[in-house]
Amino acid sequence: MKKIKLLALIFCFLIFFQSCSVYKPTSLTLNQVSEKDNKIKIRTNDKRTLKFNHIKVIDGSYYGVNKNESKRILIFEKDIESIKLRDRKASTLSTIVLLTGLAALPFVLFGLSFGY
Repeated sequence: MKKIKLLALIFCFLIFFQSCSVYKPTSLTLNQVSEKDNKIKIRTNDKRTLKFNHIKVIDGSYYGVNKNESKRILIFEKDIESIKLRDRKASTLSTIVLLTGLAALPFVLFGLSFGY
């Protein structure tokens, strides 16, 4: 029974860490991010964080679009504090490092419990 609980816990962590995203530290403009097909995180002047799959330009206005494109949110440049683009390489690397560490953890704990 303990093994099943441990496996369930490990799988929960795996699922949790697969959704991690790392964003580039430099802020970009709406025009720059609208040309890229990458996840975007927008920090507004009132300290809210908005996340979109990409930005679309429709009739000169910028819209944040979610994954299935069913919801578009109009974005005003004057309301934006910063816009950050997702760093795909860093996101993938951090997920791999975290998953490898979690996968190695039971072996390390097993080795420590027997004095290795």
